[in-house]
Amino acid sequence: MRVRGVSLRVKLTELKTSIKNFWCRISKGIKITILVTVAATGFVASVITILSSQQVRLFFKRIAFIFWSWMTTKISLGITILIIIGFILIYIAFKKIFKKKYPDWWNYKADFFHIDSNSEYDWFFVWEYNPSQNTWTQKADFGGTARWAAVGFSIGDKGYLGTGWDGSYCKDFWEYDPSQNTWTQKADFGGGERAEAVGFSINNKGYIGTGYNYNTYGYGRHKDFWEYDPLTDAWSQRADFGGTTRIRAVGFSIGDRGYIGLGTDPSYRDDFWEYNPSQNAWTQVDSFAGTARSYAVAFSVGGKGYIGTGWDGSYRKDFWEYDTANSFVVEPYVTDAYILYQNYPNPFYLSTAIRFAIKEKSHVKLTIFNTIGQTVATLVDEKLPAGYYESRWDATLSSGIYFYRLEAISDNNPSLKFIEAKKMILLR
Repeated sequence: MRVRGVSLRVKLTELKTSIKNFWCRISKGIKITILVTVAATGFVASVITILSSQQVRLFFKRIAFIFWSWMTTKISLGITILIIIGFILIYIAFKKIFKKKYPDWWNYKADFFHIDSNSEYDWFFVWEYNPSQNTWTQKADFGGTARWAAVGFSIGDKGYLGTGWDGSYCKDFWEYDPSQNTWTQKADFGGGERAEAVGFSINNKGYIGTGYNYNTYGYGRHKDFWEYDPLTDAWSQRADFGGTTRIRAVGFSIGDRGYIGLGTDPSYRDDFWEYNPSQNAWTQVDSFAGTARSYAVAFSVGGKGYIGTGWDGSYRKDFWEYDTANSFVVEPYVTDAYILYQNYPNPFYLSTAIRFAIKEKSHVKLTIFNTIGQTVATLVDEKLPAGYYESRWDATLSSGIYFYRLEAISDNNPSLKFIEAKKMILLR
């Protein structure tokens, strides 16, 4: 029997897990209740033993008798309440499996079908999502072994997937043809076995770089970068990634450029780099404006890149847009005022983020100057639509006090001008 393309066994496994979690919570509550009751009874008994007055002992004995009598008469009611609470929690757990409560700001789509298993290598299913019908359809299983921490990209009407970890590091590489629903093994990844790499495609070529594996020198992170040509089914090594060796980075492409950033080296990173395949060169661009992190997710839509979620010591849910013209900005929200926020962190060591809000489309200029009024950096000097923005200053100057000033002139009303400055401290 199947339930929307997933076996009944899978749903029963999920239900079993939810009931198990529910019982753990209930049993923990029962244990705590018993411990508190025993402790309270022991305390009362100790007081009765210590006190020498017969009247006092008799008083406490009566109190204890009344307490236990009340417990005896109420025990059936207590059991009834626990049973009702149990059914409510089971209903909530059941509802969580088959019908989730959806967030307000995002359009919730059909759940991705997955299978919980006792082994992380038992399954490697491939699913197709149809946005017009909001449905998932299972496709042919991946041609290689079950694995995680693999990397993939698409070229034309084909998909490609490879590397990863299946109990050992992998280097095999596979092509998926959706029209035939088949997998075909291609040339092994040129950089050798690894996991937690990052990939993207530009025009008719695929690219994979960074990652992690074990070699004769021990565990190691990588920064090598490789190009795949599907016409010749061959890998060619290109210029090494411009940043540090790292894992768990993100990547995407915009037009004829590729971008890689974030990750762990082993510190969390927020630097971001642009790759130009025609020049085979890397150029550092504006750093990611959110916190440095790994395990984020990235993609590009309509000439802009997007990054969200991840781990920086805690789980993240913020979401950012990358514009090659305006760098990283928070997704625009409506604002009814011009605002210049205090930079963060402050004081700072190497770089700091400056956030500001624009009431309406304006020409914006954000400058940095020293204590004698000399301009040392211009971070923004362009027209921007209304919204919230964040710009990062990577300081190369000596320690001291600096000021940043925001000047915004409305496009619709040039007489509407906003100017504000704030102080910040650079420590070396």
